[in-house]
Amino acid sequence: MAARASRLDSLPPLAADPSFVRRVLVNLVSNALRYSPEGGPIVVQARPEPAGTGPALAVVEVIDEGVGIEPDDLPRLFHKFVRFLSDDYAGGTGLGLFIVKGLVESMGGEVSVDSTPGRGSRFGFTVPLVAGTPVVDAGRADRGRADRGRADRGRADRGRADSAAGEVPEARRAS
Repeated sequence: MAARASRLDSLPPLAADPSFVRRVLVNLVSNALRYSPEGGPIVVQARPEPAGTGPALAVVEVIDEGVGIEPDDLPRLFHKFVRFLSDDYAGGTGLGLFIVKGLVESMGGEVSVDSTPGRGSRFGFTVPLVAGTPVVDAGRADRGRADRGRADRGRADRGRADSAAGEVPEARRAS
């Protein structure tokens, strides 16, 4: 399984519990690995988002090209004991995304999902940056290029594309 990650260490300081952020990432990446085909890419990316009317945020996303989620199932996705797929994707209790949502919201953030059945999912979450942290939105031009690249791959319907600038080399999961 191929995995790529943006340079997460280049984010400004988070106003969040590091163990909570780690737990959220472990859960989202584990799900992406579980529901993706062998060798399918998993991308973890993060960027600072300038403050609008609220605090500046870190936006973190885990993107896969796995089985995806049916639109009718999305409203219940973060509820307790929810599992939508068959035993072909064994494992889990149906609590992981419920826990993710609770942890993220306890840190003052939000969770989101954008998914297309048969094409994959993009799970995102936000957490506030330390108050007063200056954030420069240097990634806007890169995101425009990423949008065009995504459309070239036939995935423009998956929502906004974000810059993966500063990526680290691919890592391979041991089978």
